Amino acid sequence: MYDLYKKIEELCQNEGITINKMCKLSGAAQGSVADLKSGRTKKLSAENISKIAAHFGVSTDYLLGRVDKYGLTDNDWIMMGSAYKTRRILSG
Repeated sequence: MYDLYKKIEELCQNEGITINKMCKLSGAAQGSVADLKSGRTKKLSAENISKIAAHFGVSTDYLLGRVDKYGLTDNDWIMMGSAYKTRRILSG
């Protein structure tokens, strides 16, 4: 889950804190996050993901790359694009 680590790292950078500091503040297991970075593990526990998501005020789905920062999936964007095109055609 290299993408998960990168997402956590990016959120930490945006907040101006280190990953170690985020772990202390959120209560997430520092060793598990270090294992994720090094590749010793490919995932974090649901509990650690929940703690990290809560710390940053994002959804667990966002951390896992299932939705974007607006809570939308790729399909949601496709459907919105289709609705926009349809509305433009109908409104002339």
